Amino acid sequence: MEPNDPTSNTLLEIKSELRDMNTRNEQRFEQVDLRFERMEWRIDGVEDRLGKRIDGVEARIDRMEDRLDKRIDGVESRLDKRIDELDVSFSRRLTETEIRLSTAINGLAGTLHDVHRLLQDRFGRRKLPDN
Repeated sequence: MEPNDPTSNTLLEIKSELRDMNTRNEQRFEQVDLRFERMEWRIDGVEDRLGKRIDGVEARIDRMEDRLDKRIDGVESRLDKRIDELDVSFSRRLTETEIRLSTAINGLAGTLHDVHRLLQDRFGRRKLPDN
C-alpha cells in the first residue's frame, strides 16, 4: 500500500479515531474510578456515623435496662415485704379468731353442761317434757 492510498488514509484515520476513543475511554474510566472511590468514602462515612449512632442507642438501651432492672428489683422487694406482712397479719388474725371461736365453743359447752345439770336437778331422772 502506498502512503497516499485512500484505503491507507482511511485506516490511518480509523487508527487515530480508535486512539482518541481509547484515550477518552481511559479518561472516562478514570472519572468512574474517582467517582467510585468518592462513593466508597461516602459509604464508609455513612457506615461510621450509623455505627456510632447504633452504639449510642445500644448504650441507652443498656442504661434503660439497668434502670428497669433496679426498679423491678425494688418493686419485687416491696411486694415480698408486703406479702410477708400480710401473711403475718393474716396468720395473727386467724389465730385470734380461732382462739375466740374455741373460747366461745368452750363457753357454749360449759353452758350446755350447766343447763343439762339444771334440768337433771329439776326433773331428776324423769323423762323431759316434749315441747
